[in-house]
Amino acid sequence: MGATSEMYTMKSQWLMIVGMLGNVGRRLGLKKNMKTLRCYSSSSRNIYLLPGMGATSEMYTMKSQWLNLDTRIKYINWPEYTNQSSLKEIAQTVIQQHQITSNDIVGGASLGGMVSLEIFRILNNPTVLLFGSAISRDDVSRILRKFSPVVDSFPLEKVQQFVNYANINEISAMFAASDPEFIKAMIKAVVKWDDLNISDQEKESIVRIHGSLDIVIPYPKYDSKCYKI
Repeated sequence: MGATSEMYTMKSQWLMIVGMLGNVGRRLGLKKNMKTLRCYSSSSRNIYLLPGMGATSEMYTMKSQWLNLDTRIKYINWPEYTNQSSLKEIAQTVIQQHQITSNDIVGGASLGGMVSLEIFRILNNPTVLLFGSAISRDDVSRILRKFSPVVDSFPLEKVQQFVNYANINEISAMFAASDPEFIKAMIKAVVKWDDLNISDQEKESIVRIHGSLDIVIPYPKYDSKCYKI
């Protein structure tokens, strides 16, 4: 997810999710994200991972440790934006485009994790992997909520041009090339996201890994099962 150039130049944890997760080895003794994915990829199930808002599947593949994982892990991109206005609509499009089934594992970073939860709600997948993501709109910081009402008038295209010119890093290049209308629509969709009312039983299917310095989706202190890095 992303809204302003400041969030990108600050290299917030959610933007640098891959690099952030790469530090797990120093914090937990093992790279928890790699261990988690290897654990699930050892089964016969496909794993579909969505990127964050304003990013592409390259946010995973530009790091060699992700490429060395099982080939059943599919790093997928956002579908072409066709005026979807909710996370559920995006989830339905992703399911159809990639032929995701109820036997598959789904997951993602930031917005990708939220859409994965919508996929989970539709298909009842066995596991959902959330990297720096949210399980309700209340998890999202007030920054994004305050920005949502004015997002349509915000000159996002100008910000993208500046970020492209600045050539900060690979993530910023992805943001600069993203569809600004998709970003604006998803910012509004996140703020209006209906509570999924996830049951305790459903929570057993959710694996959360989260950075302690994330400013857009702060670490969920209430979730004792969330891996903090």
